Amino acid sequence: MKQLLEQLPQSRAFTLASLVDFQPGQTVSKTLMHTETGLLLLYALAPGQTIAPHHSDGAGYVACLEGEGLFQIDEQTIPLQAGQSLVMPAGHVHAVNAQTALKMLLVLAF
Repeated sequence: MKQLLEQLPQSRAFTLASLVDFQPGQTVSKTLMHTETGLLLLYALAPGQTIAPHHSDGAGYVACLEGEGLFQIDEQTIPLQAGQSLVMPAGHVHAVNAQTALKMLLVLAF
């Protein structure tokens, strides 16, 4: 938890999406916390950028902070837009395709 607290603004309100910036043609990630039991990541994906299909041993919670993306879980495609969330079950193949500039928070629990 200390890692997260050190990186976030202290004693003031802030917007989580402002902590990671877009880079043209790239996927940017920022690790806020990494422990034996979980991972907390911020992502900024430029339009058209993808996170290739992969699987995780932990369940994932995604909160879409800005933009729109298509999330693939196994053979299912799920559109997600700002303000919406998604749970990705552990052990399932998943991927992301940014339809617009996309910022998201990913929480992984191992």
